Amino acid sequence: TAMFLFFALAEFSFGMVAGIVIAVGFLINTYLLTPRINKMRDLMITGVTGSEKKFKMLHFVSVFLYLISMVFIVAIFVLYYSR
Repeated sequence: TAMFLFFALAEFSFGMVAGIVIAVGFLINTYLLTPRINKMRDLMITGVTGSEKKFKMLHFVSVFLYLISMVFIVAIFVLYYSR
């Protein structure tokens, strides 16, 4: 929340939007994807068919969300400090 207030006071709307995207991505990853990834991994270890494909897909989405967050963080630093 401090980050949102900081960017709002600095009139840096891209930083606010990027911060919200990063926060929502983190929450989705933490509370929705991670439990499902762990469940698919457990099922994959026990030999349940189809779980490996779901595990790989969920893991890819998780990594992709983190990658998007990193891109936004770098963009915030570049755009904010190059003003």
